[in-house]
Amino acid sequence: RCRGEGHNTVILNPDGGNDQDKDAICPITRFDHNDDAMYAVTDLTAAHAYRGAKSVVRGMYVDKVTETVTIQDEIEMNKPSEMYWFMHTKADISIGNDGRTAVLSQGGYRMGVSLAGDENLKFTQMQAVPLGTSPKPSDMEDDSAVNKLVIHATGIVSEKFAVRIYPLTSGEDGSVITDDCTPISAWSVESDAMISNMSL
Repeated sequence: RCRGEGHNTVILNPDGGNDQDKDAICPITRFDHNDDAMYAVTDLTAAHAYRGAKSVVRGMYVDKVTETVTIQDEIEMNKPSEMYWFMHTKADISIGNDGRTAVLSQGGYRMGVSLAGDENLKFTQMQAVPLGTSPKPSDMEDDSAVNKLVIHATGIVSEKFAVRIYPLTSGEDGSVITDDCTPISAWSVESDAMISNMSL
């Protein structure tokens, strides 16, 4: 739980050592909001630089009109690298046949999740347990009730992808048609750039 892999973040080139620089300062570089939307952008490069990252930027965009949250990561590595993306949940996870969509169900509520960007990326799932290379202390808390929605890729150098999360009604199957990601540098609450790249 004290490692980056135990949280909702990106892990690069795991090898059992510290998966993020614990002393890193990762500033919020941009943010904006209005009545319909809000976003914030964080530069995570300092946390991942010693893992071979040239640049790691994460943005979160909340669209109140479509009730959608977008979490987008833009990663530049110095050499081909391994990447994990994690989201922890106590919900049941059902991944679509295409590997690009998932439905999270808990307590009668359902939430859709879809993946935009690099078509080679797919969702998988795992329990909240350490990676094979990670320490496994004997006094770990029991996280058997926690599932992890996972994106795993190897050989990445330049990667850009977005995960979109949205509520589902009882009749919706969770599928979402998505185009390529709008670059974080082009995000704005004053335009429909984000909405135009998503069709519910």
